[in-house]
Amino acid sequence: MGNRFGLVFVELPIGMRHPLERLYAVRSTMKSLKSSPQALAVLGLLAAVGNLPGAVEQPLVALFSAKASLVASNLAGPGQKLHMGGVGVSQVLFWVPQSGSIGTGVSMLTYNGQVQFGVIADRQLVPNPAELVELIVTEFERLVFLVLLGGGSLGD
Repeated sequence: MGNRFGLVFVELPIGMRHPLERLYAVRSTMKSLKSSPQALAVLGLLAAVGNLPGAVEQPLVALFSAKASLVASNLAGPGQKLHMGGVGVSQVLFWVPQSGSIGTGVSMLTYNGQVQFGVIADRQLVPNPAELVELIVTEFERLVFLVLLGGGSLGD
């Protein structure tokens, strides 16, 4: 499907109040990072670390994971319904990989004209993962609403 894997560290614009402003800031940052060597360099470094003895690998994974608070992945899936054994697949979902001390992962997948969200969380770090899911749903619905209204005012 033409998907490519990369790994980048993105600073989230939590100081921006308006959701579209935050969305555009993340989009701009991701666009810049995708054309930078960071994604391939980090991926190559992690692949090399994965081939080291465990006594060396574990501290290095801990060092990398200390730089992140969550893993998020967004995949464009099939635009039409898939079938297995003649039966339509109603929903497709995946979970992001977890490692080190990163205890929260968010997966987003478009499939058959819908967006599927998956959230995985370590209860030691996120005691009420259902609340996190509700916040994500609320924020996503707010973004859709603002886009449908024509973007709204960024001063809101």
